[in-house]
Amino acid sequence: KREKESYLQITKLLKSTAEDIVFFSDITEELDAAQAAGMQTVQLLREAMTPRTHKAITQFGEFTL
Repeated sequence: KREKESYLQITKLLKSTAEDIVFFSDITEELDAAQAAGMQTVQLLREAMTPRTHKAITQFGEFTL
């Protein structure tokens, strides 16, 4: 899912607004597409990864709204 359209479709299926969805991934291209669709994004960092343009965490316990 590296295209914005995929995330717009997910938003539609969830009957939600993109701004209300938080998308987690360790794949930057997926995060970019979700962000382009209006979703909030959080990058899951694995060893030797550095955050780019997305909020980043190393474990789910670090996430807060």
